[in-house]
Amino acid sequence: MGVLGRIYLSTEGINGQISCPAARTADLAPFFARFEEFCTLTFNEALDHTESFQRLAVNIREQIVRDHVPATKAAIGPAPTALTPEEWHRQLSGEATAETHTLIDMRNNYESSVGYFRHALKPDVTRFADEIRILPELVRGKEREPVYMYCTGGIRCTKAGALLRARGFQDVRMLAGGITAYGRFIQRTGQPSLYVGKNFTFDQRLGEDVTDDVVGTCYQCGASCDRFTNCASSACNTLFLQCPTCATAYHRTCADRRCLDHVRAPTHPSASPPAQEACRWQHRERVDPTIVRTRITHNLAALRVSGEHSDDGTAQ
Repeated sequence: MGVLGRIYLSTEGINGQISCPAARTADLAPFFARFEEFCTLTFNEALDHTESFQRLAVNIREQIVRDHVPATKAAIGPAPTALTPEEWHRQLSGEATAETHTLIDMRNNYESSVGYFRHALKPDVTRFADEIRILPELVRGKEREPVYMYCTGGIRCTKAGALLRARGFQDVRMLAGGITAYGRFIQRTGQPSLYVGKNFTFDQRLGEDVTDDVVGTCYQCGASCDRFTNCASSACNTLFLQCPTCATAYHRTCADRRCLDHVRAPTHPSASPPAQEACRWQHRERVDPTIVRTRITHNLAALRVSGEHSDDGTAQ
């Protein structure tokens, strides 16, 4: 069918993000329905219909989402109550505030930097496992109160909610289908959105608009920006917000001199392609907004000191 994407298989279940050519989308669900093993799959349609992947990969994982909780210690309770987008919107509308309910964003800090539900707790973490570790502290004393949680498509909340239920929290509610499903609800009904900004996605798009609100800023110039990019140097691959002006000025890099030299190096037509370099950063160093912003600030300062940064903000 020409389907591209990433599919994860685990004893916990199946999760995948795929991109299907428009001409074949009607064939997709019937294809899976032919197999008993796949008859309970839920399809969660994206908001932005553009090509999202370059290839199809099927990977076997120990866990669908890594929480780093050993199976012998992970007491999984009943699933949280799954609210439809309509129910979620109704329950969190009106006078609801941070004082009247506990609402937790189960995504990473870089995801919530471009969009979030109002009044949500947005933990400063870069991995799901880190949020699972601090989750008990976020809900301490809320055992008898409703706890709401959301993520991109619902997978992370399904597991996190079950862990909370196992620890004695009786009323845990999650957004079924996640932000993706809620965005479709807003598109379909025209209701004023409780979510503001963009929904981060782990594919080539790096996000899809739920509302027109731009809640992020360019890491290099500070302009309003919700456009994530990866540094064009494969040895860096830093994830950061970069406006179109800075993308041109710094050649789609983080302004590290090594990255600039790499992307500007002349290539002879007969030369062999450069060897793929290992990324110089650990995961948190590559994605954490605070760490990355600080490093980019230092990069820009170094360019100014060396005279490689012109008055118009262009890397020379």
